[in-house]
Amino acid sequence: MELEKLLNKKQYEACTSNALHLRIIAGAGTGKTRTLTYRIFYLLSQGVPASKILAITFTRKAADEMKQRVSDLLTDNGYPSKPPLINNFHGFCYLFLRREISILNIYTPDFQIADEDDRKEILKSIFKTMTNGANKEFVKAVTSKISSLKNDGILAEDITSSDVSSYDVFSFEDLNYAYSKYQDYLRKSNLLDFDDLLLYTLLILERYPEVRTYYSNRYSHVFVDEFQDTNSVQYRLTKYLVGKNTSLTVVGDPDQTIYTWRGARNEIIKHSLVNDYRDLQTIVLDDNYRSTQNILDLSNRLIAHNNDRVEKQLHSYLNIKGDEPECYGADNGDKEGDYIGSKIKALLTEGYSYKDIAVIYRMNYVSASIEKGLSKRGIPYVIYGGIPFFRRAEVKDMLSYLRIFFTHDDISMKRILNFPSKGIGETSIERIKENLPSTAEEEKNIFSYLRYHSSDIRLTSKARSELNKFYSVYEKYENRIKEEKDKDNLIHLIRSYLDELGFFDAVNRLDREDMLDKKYTDISSSEKIDNVKEVFNSISMYMSEENIDDQGNRIVPSLSTYLSYAMMQSSQDEIKDDNRVKLMTGHISKGLEFKVVFVAGINNGICPSSRATSNSDIEEERRLLYVAMTRAQEKLFLSYRYGHDFRTNSYMTPSIFLEDMNLLKVKRTFEQSSGREDFAFRLKSMLKKEDDRKTDYLKKDTSDYKIGDKVEHITFGKGNVINIEDRNGRALLSILFDCVNGEKGCVKKIIPNAMSLKKL
Repeated sequence: MELEKLLNKKQYEACTSNALHLRIIAGAGTGKTRTLTYRIFYLLSQGVPASKILAITFTRKAADEMKQRVSDLLTDNGYPSKPPLINNFHGFCYLFLRREISILNIYTPDFQIADEDDRKEILKSIFKTMTNGANKEFVKAVTSKISSLKNDGILAEDITSSDVSSYDVFSFEDLNYAYSKYQDYLRKSNLLDFDDLLLYTLLILERYPEVRTYYSNRYSHVFVDEFQDTNSVQYRLTKYLVGKNTSLTVVGDPDQTIYTWRGARNEIIKHSLVNDYRDLQTIVLDDNYRSTQNILDLSNRLIAHNNDRVEKQLHSYLNIKGDEPECYGADNGDKEGDYIGSKIKALLTEGYSYKDIAVIYRMNYVSASIEKGLSKRGIPYVIYGGIPFFRRAEVKDMLSYLRIFFTHDDISMKRILNFPSKGIGETSIERIKENLPSTAEEEKNIFSYLRYHSSDIRLTSKARSELNKFYSVYEKYENRIKEEKDKDNLIHLIRSYLDELGFFDAVNRLDREDMLDKKYTDISSSEKIDNVKEVFNSISMYMSEENIDDQGNRIVPSLSTYLSYAMMQSSQDEIKDDNRVKLMTGHISKGLEFKVVFVAGINNGICPSSRATSNSDIEEERRLLYVAMTRAQEKLFLSYRYGHDFRTNSYMTPSIFLEDMNLLKVKRTFEQSSGREDFAFRLKSMLKKEDDRKTDYLKKDTSDYKIGDKVEHITFGKGNVINIEDRNGRALLSILFDCVNGEKGCVKKIIPNAMSLKKL
């Protein structure tokens, strides 16, 4: 194979590099996956054994795509070798822990995964026992802090008072109690959450030299994709996998770091690599194969306003200029939805299909007005980022009946008791929890208590009968289901088990009840029973797949490994190429591409989010918009809205990011109608009538404010001006507010608006 003819100059250089440590800065649409797969193929063609190569991505979807591409390259070029281990971070750590976790003496190899819903449910029960547990801000802050600590590699037993600042709404005692109780529950139930998969892998590599030595020599080549989203634990873990003679190749784009709120550290790809690997070779890919030059020019102009970045300018490899992106300002959200709907209808006459089009937004609530505009015109659409398939109630209920074979956790047992109902409510469950401390350690869970000690609590005859039936059926199938490896036999056993417990009848009953609430014309299918049936399809497909472990050996699929697989699916894994317009957030759009992209709700308070309170926050918000824009291949439409925002009781203003791109100055358009005035002028007139204020709400001279001024904001309350910047002749105030949503000492950057800000 002549790689020079298949790759551009920089891709070929990256593909064939002999550098021991290689950093590929790959801009949006520059063929990073292609470069990565060809580099893996190149190494295999040079005689490197597949078992000595490890490639890690950030989503299962990306891993599956890369695996298929490498496999196709090998087949097409006559190489018999199978692809190397290609997995996402969590998938690799899952395989690692199935092999190594026993060394900790706190988990067994058939541990299960606690998903986001499980996590919330566990913490909810813990917060009930805490003084401030009913306070939403307190709950949110503690929950976020626990995840943040795990992403920094800090265990519950290792936290100190320095991990809590004076600005936090919780104390060290609060955090210590909640984190410790949460981890105790997981350990007792043989459950790991997503953060634990990485945390315990790192813990084993750090604490056990013999394991660390083995894995540092295990692979000759390690690849990490989407490296800009690496967090502290992932980077430390990667370094343990890279021995003295191990080649490391990382691929990423600092301009697309959009997950710092989840622990990603942008400085790792920009600075840490350079410091840790002094021989690091850097190759920048900036030939874009996805978008037209006009789309790229606008995107380049936006991202250039970020300061700390690896400099690059994307340009169209095919040198296609394309249409100018269009920017539209609507009277309100519904008008914005109408604009998008009418544009989509017009695009159909140009030869585009619904499946070619995506509408991307920063906040989920923005979709409400978009949906109205699409529904009004009969445009089919699907929203991604709603409730993922494996988190739907009937699916989680079904999986709980299966997970209980491997872990007797209270969450699964409560779902089992609740559906179909066995006559044991919250009052009985609370009574059971009160009695648990007096039971044997291995029986301190609802499942074991009801199995062996149900006579100690008062139950109705119906509840006792239902319990006896459940445990009888459970014991009948337990060993057979846990040990079965043949997919057809396994599916038959699961079907019989659930059928005997009345699960299918209960789901069908729910569907019939739902149908009674619908009009006849609305009924297209029995959705819940269809979802349950789809789980069987999912099990069948999983059991038929060829998967390898971290040693290069074939994994013998089982129900236990399937359940973990199901819990590790992401929102992107469910995206299908059907003929509907796709609606999604900017975060979900990462890695995708569409012929036509609408980016909606580009307003201050939405994009950038009102939660962006520092320069680094603003830069991440700008990167998120950049990601959304660079999903577009041929046409890009940007839109924003005016009108009253009832969430903040203020008027919406166009985003500062539109100013970054010079769009408000050169192409600021409004819907025209009979007698309609520009919204800014109408608002100015309205303000004058109401209170004789003569200040245009869109402008405020910098000289009107000085550092030290006391001000009051309609949403954030009272504060002091601590800094002033000039933003194209307008003041950008940094204001230290007394308290915002319960958070004390919060700084927000605000362009003065006479409707929402006044001097005291």
